[in-house]
Amino acid sequence: MGILYTLAKAQLMKLKTNMVTQNELRAFYETDLKPKLLFFEEQRQLLVSKRRTLWNIFWILVIFAILAVIIIFTLEARDVSRVLVLRKSGVEDMMGIIMFATIIYMIVIAIVIGNFYRKMKSSYQAHFKTAVVGSLVTFIDENLSYAPEKTIKVKAFHTSQLFIKGNRWSGEDYVGGILGGTNVKSSEVHAEVLDDPSYTIFKGLFFIFNVNWDFEGMTVILPNDAKQSFKKYLQSVKLAKPALEREFVVYSDNPIIAKYVFSTAFMQRLLALRRRLKTPIHLSFVNGKLYMAIPVSQDLFDPPVFDTVLNFQLIQTAFEYMQLGKVIVEELITLMKQPNSMNLE
Repeated sequence: MGILYTLAKAQLMKLKTNMVTQNELRAFYETDLKPKLLFFEEQRQLLVSKRRTLWNIFWILVIFAILAVIIIFTLEARDVSRVLVLRKSGVEDMMGIIMFATIIYMIVIAIVIGNFYRKMKSSYQAHFKTAVVGSLVTFIDENLSYAPEKTIKVKAFHTSQLFIKGNRWSGEDYVGGILGGTNVKSSEVHAEVLDDPSYTIFKGLFFIFNVNWDFEGMTVILPNDAKQSFKKYLQSVKLAKPALEREFVVYSDNPIIAKYVFSTAFMQRLLALRRRLKTPIHLSFVNGKLYMAIPVSQDLFDPPVFDTVLNFQLIQTAFEYMQLGKVIVEELITLMKQPNSMNLE
């Protein structure tokens, strides 16, 4: 245990030394990010201008189509017959065909223009993520890497046992690396159930911490109002303070492990984090890995299109969520430092 304590202390000191402050973030924003953001602000404005031009073209084409239909429908039936070389019995059918063809025309034009705009928008966002978000990730810690199109695998999401299984899964903005000797992975994920009606199971940030503790079993920490229940096969673990019990419920198949892993101090820091983020936090410890899910409604790392990207608050919000992995690793190392004081009761 002495070797574990020494190693944990060294890792904790390294993490605290490398933890980025708000002042450092502001300086990094001004010197490194702002020149990039100025370029992307120009690209954003150009994208908005092109979008406006595309839809102006669409409405001009629609107006011409409507005018053509109006002209045809205002002709006398005999004139239509003469112009289209049809007998009177075929005029009504031809009118219906013209109306149907006009509607299809407008739909096709809308789809073509919409797809063209989406491709321009995707290209803008992809370049922004690589240049800006990627720089922000390595600024937080050089041991982290960023892959905007990659995501945590659905199998890991199900292994966490935090949510019911869905049948549609998507994700992006993968961050991975080694922090304080702990392997950390995170990404934005969106899990859904396609049913009648369809609904979202979880949308937000999902973290995996490979803590390499030689423990088997499962312990789950959920918000007090969580729908997921484990009462049938896990035991409820009593928390030490009423403030914690008002916010969290804890279930475990081995309460001794739960007491060892999640101390009152850890739970209080988790409570402080939950209040600062103003969003529920889900945690589970399953066979040596810690999983954390934080619901987030907005897409954290996608640049805005109809608002300026020259916004420090935008960068600060993404930074704070990215740094959560580092904060949790610090708490885990603190647990390793104090193995004898870990109890929930």
